Amino acid sequence: MLSLLRSGNAPRNVYHKGVIGVSLAALLLLIGGCVSHTPSRTASSSTPTPTPNIESATRVPLPTRVLSPTPRADRQPLTLRIWAPPELVLGFQENSSQPVTQTLSALLQEFEGSYPSLRFEVEPKSPYGLGGLAHLLITTHAAVPTQMPDLVLVDTAELPKLSRAGIPVAFEDVISPQDWEEFYPFARQCVTFQGKSLGLPTYTDLLIAVYNVSLVKEPPRTWTELMEIKSSYIFPMAEGDGSAADIFLLQYLAAGGTLGKERMSLNPTIMAGVLRNYREAMDRGVIPDFVRGLGTLETCWGVYLTGDAGMANVSSYQYQRDRSLLKRTRYTQIPTVSGKPLSLARTWAWIVTTPDPQRQEIAAQVALFLTNPEVLSKWVGSTPHLPVSKRALRKVVQDPAYYAFLEDLMQHAFPYPDLQSYSRIQPILIHMIGSVLNGSNTPEQAALAAAAQIAHLR
Repeated sequence: MLSLLRSGNAPRNVYHKGVIGVSLAALLLLIGGCVSHTPSRTASSSTPTPTPNIESATRVPLPTRVLSPTPRADRQPLTLRIWAPPELVLGFQENSSQPVTQTLSALLQEFEGSYPSLRFEVEPKSPYGLGGLAHLLITTHAAVPTQMPDLVLVDTAELPKLSRAGIPVAFEDVISPQDWEEFYPFARQCVTFQGKSLGLPTYTDLLIAVYNVSLVKEPPRTWTELMEIKSSYIFPMAEGDGSAADIFLLQYLAAGGTLGKERMSLNPTIMAGVLRNYREAMDRGVIPDFVRGLGTLETCWGVYLTGDAGMANVSSYQYQRDRSLLKRTRYTQIPTVSGKPLSLARTWAWIVTTPDPQRQEIAAQVALFLTNPEVLSKWVGSTPHLPVSKRALRKVVQDPAYYAFLEDLMQHAFPYPDLQSYSRIQPILIHMIGSVLNGSNTPEQAALAAAAQIAHLR
């Protein structure tokens, strides 16, 4: 039985937190009910060993290790608690018409149907800020760990902060190296912290460019080509949701910049080069002056749709969401100094957060089920997001040319930086951009000042 909750359940016993590596079938036998099995090979033995038959419409078995269960007298049904953003959870409400949440609900019901002793309770949580997923996890873990959820869908930019708080459980022996290769490189990187895999990536939103074919005949790939277009090019350059800093960071990385290892740091010489490009494009009229008032990608998207710009940087989410309505809009990579395809990827992943080892394993198997390429293509395919599984992307994107574009971009995407430190750097970068565009600083002066500020952050 699936249910939508808005408050926590009664306290549960707390167990020592470890790594995940027991079988779902064994644990469900511990907590109650009989579970059917089908033969399967495991990584630990060349002899076929029983594994749970997790059936979906695609009938894709999940990789798992199987240990012999120890019978328990009190076999009670287990309720697994899931936290996720409202856009994915509200479909658990009765009569919801949202395709994405209907799909996720149906998938969980399939999983639940295979295990009579398993139940799900799904709670919507804000993605960010006070009362958001990361904030609630950290405060709950510190104050009442017995109230921790079992499985949570989080922005991977929050993972380093959650890891420092000791919350996500590392995945060990749950997914094979071959299955990890199914995810694009940036997706594997964004769930890896200090050598440990802390989650299973699901979907992403990429930074891309769009253009109006009536105004831009051939989209520029390099900054030099951009200077020759006969229309305007817009992207955020003002305070807003941090998008202005994200676009700058992409250009910085495209120019050969790095972000440092232990602490985030930026090279002032490369930063100044990006700022000079900005200034030149504005002086030539390619970038209109009104971009200094654009603070979000959504705002840029709105301006672009009015026809006031021939080309704009947007999120793949916006393009995916409105694509069926677009008549003269095409996709392309964001122009860079080198002309090589590059993007910044904002990715979400399932993490296991319960301190109970038995519940950890069950939660991990649910996460494996939901990130299986066959299942993921159904779920994420009903959203404007893009799946980070190679096979799932091929299933979701039917247009060969668009698939080739996204596949190439995902191979060259950078994961979004650690939000705990990057959120303090974003205002510095945006102020730096503004000081160059309004003429109060030269690119070199602004870059040196910003680099010094970033270096002094603790």
